[in-house]
Amino acid sequence: MFKKGDNHDIGNNRPVFMLSAVYKLFARVILNKIDRTLDEGQQCKQAGLRKRFSTMDQIHMITRLTEVLRKYKRPLCLTFIDLRAFDSIEIEAVMETLDSENT
Repeated sequence: MFKKGDNHDIGNNRPVFMLSAVYKLFARVILNKIDRTLDEGQQCKQAGLRKRFSTMDQIHMITRLTEVLRKYKRPLCLTFIDLRAFDSIEIEAVMETLDSENT
């Protein structure tokens, strides 16, 4: 940010002006790295709250799975859990219970 005097003299500019731009650039680089690392750690079947994924991806996957299993006359059991409705329970316990019922 220009103070006074000759605007070509670097000493007449305040470095604070550029600080926010450098900070924003640095923060964006770090955020992109964190996002990429977290995204790579997700299972491919997990699409909620992820970039480049949508509910339609999940619907398509379930539709294809149903078609293939029907073609080969294999049973299919789908379970949908509204996690917001059950946000006070232990998800791992629910998954273990569902898994133990799968005989």
